[in-house]
Amino acid sequence: MSIYKPFLLISIFFTYITACVSPHKLVEQQKFDVAIQKLTKKFRNNKNRPADLVQLLEQAYFEAMGNDLTTITDLKDEHNAENWDKIAAIYNQIDQRQQLIQPLLPLVDENKKEAHIALIDVSAKKKEAKQEATKFHYYKGIALLDSAQSSNSRFIAREAHEHFLQARQYLSDYVNQDLESYIKTSADLGTTYVFIQWEDEWPVQLLDEFYLKAISDLDDYDWILFYTTADERLEPNYTITLRTTSHEVSHEGFEEQSYTDSRDVEDGTEIVYDQNGKPLKDENGKTVTRPKIINVSCRVKEMRQYRSIRLITEFELEDNMQDLVIYEEDLRIFHEFDNRYISYNGDRRALSDAHEDMLGNNREIYPDEDEMTILAAEQLRYLVEDVWDDQASANDIE
Repeated sequence: MSIYKPFLLISIFFTYITACVSPHKLVEQQKFDVAIQKLTKKFRNNKNRPADLVQLLEQAYFEAMGNDLTTITDLKDEHNAENWDKIAAIYNQIDQRQQLIQPLLPLVDENKKEAHIALIDVSAKKKEAKQEATKFHYYKGIALLDSAQSSNSRFIAREAHEHFLQARQYLSDYVNQDLESYIKTSADLGTTYVFIQWEDEWPVQLLDEFYLKAISDLDDYDWILFYTTADERLEPNYTITLRTTSHEVSHEGFEEQSYTDSRDVEDGTEIVYDQNGKPLKDENGKTVTRPKIINVSCRVKEMRQYRSIRLITEFELEDNMQDLVIYEEDLRIFHEFDNRYISYNGDRRALSDAHEDMLGNNREIYPDEDEMTILAAEQLRYLVEDVWDDQASANDIE
């Protein structure tokens, strides 16, 4: 990530949380750049420029520039090459600050008094800082890469890679072929390679699509590369073997059952009678009524289509650096196609909730064996990902 981006994000964050804070308060809190952003926005959108606010902008600019230039001097005096990142970022911050103010100059307040705001040209200083920061990251990366190659350390190679990327960020205006080569070399050395292979135990024979589906989520890991085609140029650190030892798909099944559904429902209203058999009246003399409850029923024919698949796939994880199988587990999958639909004769209001939910369902085409197998692979991929995550954590694979 560019060294400039954190400063930009921080600036946006503080601008958001201080949106309701007055510029005077921001200056008191020494949040000078946030105050400058707020004041310059106000002046851009409003020609009325109160003297106290113009003076406040002048103060905020003076304080911010003074702090930045002092910090740059202190950092240079330390003679530490690592400081050039910070120096480059501060010069960029100065440049952004001046870009906010420059369109407003000359800045004149309501009393026709011009603010004393002097801009400085930091382009040469920015260039120098970028060059020195680039040099630091470039040679630091080379030193780390040499160490990584001699010790065969993936983790040192990754550190070297980050330095090379930072150097490239500073050199974004042109291409350095040596740097690109170092970036690739450090990336290759820093990567953990995991070869995935699959085997079927006779008489099980599954399509590659089944296994590719089962590992389709194993691709979102930093510094880990999963691959499925053997390559002489790649020496895997780990090998995952998926071995399906059992694969059973049932025949197409069909069941038909008949039920009588019934329930009490409201069906209009009825008059309420008193104990003498006369219509009951309320206090206003109006006849009292209540919901009329009747029992309704209907005859239901429920049809069920079903087909299932069971399979067992062995997950084996081998640490090739130790020539040792470090984990084995049988992953068991059961998946069922289950379609239910009904027809009925009678009052629909009598249908049970379960039968009501089946309304609109129709007879479907049974999935064939390959379709069932791919649906099972969808479930298997969650198990494979979970097992990998657990074992990667348990064995510090990164």
